[in-house]
Amino acid sequence: TRNQPGLVDQTGVLAGKRVVSIAASGRHTLVLCSDGTLASWGENGQGQIGDGTTTKRSSPVLVSTSGALAGKTP
Repeated sequence: TRNQPGLVDQTGVLAGKRVVSIAASGRHTLVLCSDGTLASWGENGQGQIGDGTTTKRSSPVLVSTSGALAGKTP
């Protein structure tokens, strides 16, 4: 939890990726990469980061592209 902007972990799911769009709320953040990868991190008590869990994430995780996002492209 931070009250000020911080550096985003660019290892793991964001390694070698170029972020082209960012969406942020008070408790979670999503980024879209140039290759269509969607990643998110932050509070997740209601599954809002889209990884199929309700686990808080401090580093980016991939958003599931099944279900409502199946076949969608940026």
